[in-house]
Amino acid sequence: MAILTRVTRKEYPGALTEIRVPFVCTNYPTIQELAALLMTGSAPSVIIEGKIFTEQAKGIIETACEAI
Repeated sequence: MAILTRVTRKEYPGALTEIRVPFVCTNYPTIQELAALLMTGSAPSVIIEGKIFTEQAKGIIETACEAI
């Protein structure tokens, strides 16, 4: 899965998590759908060059992707 906890903050300094294509997310199969979910939450999120940068924790994103 391409949902990564970031260690460098060069591209988007506030982001804790980076989501790249291809990724596996059952509930939100496209990066746009996942970004829409993240942007409605309390953690700021943005799409830059086809990647989502968000302040949401990796574990919460993985849980949202697989929750039924």
